Amino acid sequence: MMWGYGNMGWAWGYGLLAIVGSVPRLDPSSSEIDQMSQHPPVYYAGGALVTDLFNLDQQPWDRMLLGLRLYGIVRTLPLIPSLIYTARRLGARRTWALAAGFLPFGIPQYFAITAGVTNDALAIGAGALVVAALVKAGTERIRPATVALVALSLGFALWSKGLLLAFGLPSVVTLQTADTGGDVYKVGSGLIDTTAIGTLTEGFDATRSLGMAPVAELEVGAATDMQFQLREGLQVIDGVEVDTTLDLAFLGLSDINDSFHGMAVIDITDPTAPVELSRVQCGGFHNDVAVWENFAIIGFDGGAGPCPQAQSNLPIVGPGAPDGSGLYVFDVTDPTAPVLTNFFNAEGEGGVDLLRDGTHNFTVHPDGLVYFATASFDADEPGFGYFDLTDMDAGQTVFSMRDISPSATDGCHDIGLSVGNTYHGALEGPDEVARDLAVCPAIEETYIWDITDPRNISEVAVIPNPAINIHHGGRFTPDGRTVVLGDELAGAGAPSGCFAGGPVGAMFTYDISLPEVPVLTGYVSASESPGTIETCTSHFYNFVPNAAGKVLSMTGWYGSGMVMHDLTPLADESFDVVSAAPMGAGPEVAHLEPEGAELWNAYAYRGYVYANSYTGNTGFFVASLDGYTGTADADLAPYSVDEGIVWGKWTPRG
Repeated sequence: MMWGYGNMGWAWGYGLLAIVGSVPRLDPSSSEIDQMSQHPPVYYAGGALVTDLFNLDQQPWDRMLLGLRLYGIVRTLPLIPSLIYTARRLGARRTWALAAGFLPFGIPQYFAITAGVTNDALAIGAGALVVAALVKAGTERIRPATVALVALSLGFALWSKGLLLAFGLPSVVTLQTADTGGDVYKVGSGLIDTTAIGTLTEGFDATRSLGMAPVAELEVGAATDMQFQLREGLQVIDGVEVDTTLDLAFLGLSDINDSFHGMAVIDITDPTAPVELSRVQCGGFHNDVAVWENFAIIGFDGGAGPCPQAQSNLPIVGPGAPDGSGLYVFDVTDPTAPVLTNFFNAEGEGGVDLLRDGTHNFTVHPDGLVYFATASFDADEPGFGYFDLTDMDAGQTVFSMRDISPSATDGCHDIGLSVGNTYHGALEGPDEVARDLAVCPAIEETYIWDITDPRNISEVAVIPNPAINIHHGGRFTPDGRTVVLGDELAGAGAPSGCFAGGPVGAMFTYDISLPEVPVLTGYVSASESPGTIETCTSHFYNFVPNAAGKVLSMTGWYGSGMVMHDLTPLADESFDVVSAAPMGAGPEVAHLEPEGAELWNAYAYRGYVYANSYTGNTGFFVASLDGYTGTADADLAPYSVDEGIVWGKWTPRG
């Protein structure tokens, strides 16, 4: 249903885009994107061969999808005869062996994989061949041909998916325990063959997969979001005014025992040796965080109170006192000694408390305006508001989000901004005009807003993608031409997701060159689903600065770690989204899974990757990134997750 709906949307979009000019096809001379990151190349090579053979790249997207699905079905075909053969070799009668061949048709995931565009289809077929070879080896006298069959089938499986290296152990056990007729050579040659092929293939794959490496970690407790700020010049540290350079990370803390909720300030001037400078613990939960000039803000869904570690200019009780949910503003002129200065959670007009459930996420406009939304979902009146960090005495403005988007049933989960970019005018011709935009993923659908006048917001478009379970993590690419939407599957409460490259828990990309007509161009997902134990779904991300001008995203995928994708083909204005839009997993550029972590986010910042884990005690991870760490790219201004501009603005003293 999704793809049919999408085609209808593309038809409308294509017709309207024709008004402002045609969209040329992808330049054949453009550089290739390496699809092979976590996976060996056999599936992708076969898919490319099928695509070239049947000219699928010249077909509409749905036909291309159908062709690649049929390719996936063919890849799984060895499973059926392998099951029948295995059952017969193990002594089953013909009738029961044939029945065994039908077992996969009772497994829903089998249909999901064969109907998807994923290398797991080939892994199923290759794995079935390995099992059949092992059964043959284990039920007859070992001969050189049997040894070669086991080794070759395992090698083919490893070129299909590195995880199938697990078959190496039963291969060894089978060859050791099988009837060899006392021929030690046969056992030895089998072990050497199997080990050599496994080492070569898995070693080759590892060299392609190691895009990131752990550099440092810090025990801060469980952490949520974070933002960064570079301070160069005259500043205050430990109460002393000094002229120096300081790189800071501001972390939201959300300990599962409710004892550490609040904010931590980390010195990352040396990324390999991060140091905690200060923390404030206010109770509460969720704890989004932002920094602008000398102010740090944390938001609470509820449960917060006074922050005993921080100096405070607010009363502990009564009017103006922090009362459990809302936005806490700290003066962090001295990052070692935050001072709580303001609290925002007033009632809306007419006494309607539009922020009764606090603020889930918020965003700081480059001018210092803080946009925030209610944490209520399915609300009678989803709240939205703002206050000005340059004039906090003026208080806040709070109103119903339906004043902007009448169809809204939920508040913005988060808000992303595009400031200072140009777009096609709304059906006015090919000329571009300067427009500032915001994206509001609101659980069931996403809204694009015009914020050219940041206090007078109007709706531009609605994106109702039914393939997204929870609209979440809306961000613009640096040029503003593409908006990316995440899907936080079941609120990160489902113990699976990603489905090895399918659209579950994925990140969807939309061309918004004409903001009134967002056009779906594809999606990406983490290639390795952690299965049914850990959570795998997209969460918070940013874009990696690079001199090549590529659109590289860095994302936290909970149990699937931190992943960098190359979104350049999906964000290329010359790409023909009607006839050749790519889809599915990849191309992944780098992937790292810190052991035991559930990554809330992953951000590229000044040559390194930083990530927070929502579980465990470590909480804060730093990684190097091949081709980025220690290069000129690291000197480029990093794009933030919220503002869409450089991270936390700061002006030196004096």
